[in-house]
Amino acid sequence: MARLLAQQQGPPPLPAGRSRQDRRRRRPRLSAAAVSLRAVSFGAAALVALIGAMVSVLSGVIAYDPLHLAATQGISRSPVASWWPVLVYGPWLVASVSVLRAALHRKQAAHSWAVVLLFSAAAVALCLTQAPHTVTGLATAGIPPVAALTCFHQLVRQITLTRPIRQPEPRHRNASHAAR
Repeated sequence: MARLLAQQQGPPPLPAGRSRQDRRRRRPRLSAAAVSLRAVSFGAAALVALIGAMVSVLSGVIAYDPLHLAATQGISRSPVASWWPVLVYGPWLVASVSVLRAALHRKQAAHSWAVVLLFSAAAVALCLTQAPHTVTGLATAGIPPVAALTCFHQLVRQITLTRPIRQPEPRHRNASHAAR
């Protein structure tokens, strides 16, 4: 009979001083200084993203001619050859997006970084082969792909600073923790 009455009345009352809201996790309130610091940090990350995108686009525009010349040298000019630089910067762009996605999800992206580095090196090598063999000619041809890679790396660093990678906690206590 007592069990039947308890079921009809609902769950037992919470201990005094504790409400359902107390049981929920609450984020600590941030001070005004912390909020403004966070806003400045995100603003800086957005500025880095904007500048990095501009440098990458400018790099692609500058590197297009040397890459196009490398594709058309020794063969007849065909309409397909004008798209040849996409074979270098296409995988670079796809791998870059994969790296950004991994950084946002706090994951490692070693394979995508390898693709970015490989195609950056290919862009530098192909641009240098078409450049005049002077110091300024080689610098003019080699710096744009390196600048794009550097800006991209800094953008990823900004993302990982605003969203740091968390170390996974061990699922099970090991013997050294149990002995303490």
